[in-house]
Amino acid sequence: MVKIIKHSGLILLLLVAISAVAFGQTSRTTLIGAMQFVTGEDPTDIELRWPRTYDQQNFMEEMLTGSAPYGFNLGAKLNWTDENGVSWNYKVAQAIQSKNNNLEKEVMPVPGVFFRAFRYPVPTRIIDGRDWTDGQAKGDPVNTSQPADVVSYSKWNTYLGIDVERWTYAFANSDYDDFIYQEWVFTNVSGEVRDSVYMNVCSELASSAHYPGYLWTDYYGAHYADGTDSLRIFYAWDADELVITQDDKGNPDQIWGNLEKPQFMGMVCVHADKSTTDESDNPAFPFKAGWSQRELNPSRLEYGHDVIYDYMSKPWDKQNPDLETADDAGFFRKLFAGWNEHTSNPVNEQAKAGAMMFGPYQMQDGEDFRVVIAYCGGCIS
Repeated sequence: MVKIIKHSGLILLLLVAISAVAFGQTSRTTLIGAMQFVTGEDPTDIELRWPRTYDQQNFMEEMLTGSAPYGFNLGAKLNWTDENGVSWNYKVAQAIQSKNNNLEKEVMPVPGVFFRAFRYPVPTRIIDGRDWTDGQAKGDPVNTSQPADVVSYSKWNTYLGIDVERWTYAFANSDYDDFIYQEWVFTNVSGEVRDSVYMNVCSELASSAHYPGYLWTDYYGAHYADGTDSLRIFYAWDADELVITQDDKGNPDQIWGNLEKPQFMGMVCVHADKSTTDESDNPAFPFKAGWSQRELNPSRLEYGHDVIYDYMSKPWDKQNPDLETADDAGFFRKLFAGWNEHTSNPVNEQAKAGAMMFGPYQMQDGEDFRVVIAYCGGCIS
């Protein structure tokens, strides 16, 4: 797969233009298209909205927000001693909402590099003589050579000695605006070898339209590597408690008239490097995928580095409710045999957080690997 973006091209082109204004920016929205991503220097301070920003209509805004887990784990085999004198065989940096109160020491924004750039100038919006154009958009740079209609970029240093970069790409074309791409690049800058590096993307596709997290979810793609599947996707849709006798999916809202909760939401693996020296896509990745209850997604608030490293590198924990896997090794979670959405209760698995795991990567100093994820939303016309 051709890289969406080279390491230096777009950044070098824009840094000079934005260096005076970028430092201290808190957030930007991709703004263009039906799928909109809000991000900034904080890797956990995000929102993902589809379609666009229908807050007042309770349609499906904010797929990832608030206490919903979103972010990444990054871990390696490493012998070290923490500030409390505890010795570890692994070291994990965790940047997931509501999971880590030590974020500023583990995953640190690189000051002054965050930006949002447009391929074309944002149109001026004048309604009844009032200018409704996004004020921040007027000051953001324009780059006609970039690969999407709007691009945002964030970079973090981790105390693993592995830098993290994330580009987000969104499109204005109505045929391609129900999804965004997120391109992650992890670079070893430690000056040492980083052994058995794993990366885990976590996303809870919740929304106020599904509060408090009544979703059915599934993962499709366990056999992608052998050619029998063509997708690697975690997806979610509306669920009702058993006490609700009528399925309200698609019912008209009593006030606004819009159809309630018709949407399916998804997180898709588009590409993952085979190794730090082979940039071709590895169809066996993610090697582990599925979902956990929010509470069972291991947190640095409760667990040590070994538990979270095991979560990234070992099969699913059988203690997860209603766990069944699509493979004998137990790395791909699926809905259990005989599952029926009309007789199963989503309360038993409330607030599901999707997960995809990649690795292990052996990283010499200066080497990197790349993972591309897409978020998407859709419903019937």
